Amino acid sequence: MSMLAKVPVKMIGALRRPAWWVLAWSQRHTLGLWGRSIRAEVAGAKPMDVGRARRLVKALYKVTTDSRLTNSPGLRSLTVVGDELVAETDVHWPQREVLAAVLGGVDQVNGVRFASVPSR
Repeated sequence: MSMLAKVPVKMIGALRRPAWWVLAWSQRHTLGLWGRSIRAEVAGAKPMDVGRARRLVKALYKVTTDSRLTNSPGLRSLTVVGDELVAETDVHWPQREVLAAVLGGVDQVNGVRFASVPSR
């Protein structure tokens, strides 16, 4: 194999890490939402419950796959309290109604409450 044939493979390999960093940076709000929400569920006062964890992951997936909500800096975290989802959002976040409609379709969720946090 000639030296020229190895160059593109090495260049592609060298570009992998920066490409992942760019992707992570472009989706940083979604990654933060998932991280904060799962961390709050694991560190909560109640022991980890499979049903609650399943509802949380389904809700996070619905938010992530909705183009109006994904990667939104106004949505800070989601937590499961009983049969409700509590969304911690920016006080002035305009997508609250959209979020409530999207999360209304999650199995075994009977409501969405909002906990407001001050704007950054």
